[in-house]
Amino acid sequence: SQARDQTVRLKEKLGLPAQGSYVAFDFWNEQLVPVTGGELRVRVQPHETRAILLHPDEGHPQVVGVSRHLTGAVGIRDVLWDAKQNRLSGLAQGVAGDLFEIWIYVPDGTKFLSAAGATGIAPKQSGRLLTLAFRSKEAPVRWTVEFQAAR
Repeated sequence: SQARDQTVRLKEKLGLPAQGSYVAFDFWNEQLVPVTGGELRVRVQPHETRAILLHPDEGHPQVVGVSRHLTGAVGIRDVLWDAKQNRLSGLAQGVAGDLFEIWIYVPDGTKFLSAAGATGIAPKQSGRLLTLAFRSKEAPVRWTVEFQAAR
């Protein structure tokens, strides 16, 4: 078996406007996938499965995935972007003691400054993907990320 290049035409396959701007996140490989010209392209290795979470590009930092569940909808709530403060925040609820990761898309020209809220929170940025990692508690954990906006 050999790797295969796969192309998903967003309008044709998903009914999405081709002129829209989207952010795609590969859950299993924990990386962003480029979306250009209304198409998403990935190389799939033999026996590999891809789970791509596709989001409208909101033009500011946004959550694109969480480690709790591949839908990105389980374990996180009350996510809020405060444009005046350049702050993204929310609540995370995982299994007590387990590692919880939040993957955040950071648009070009926006700079990550700091993360707070969870004991031992460890931010790591690779390109436009920021990962927040921390140990879950019994109660939901409020997290906050500060950015510097593009000028």
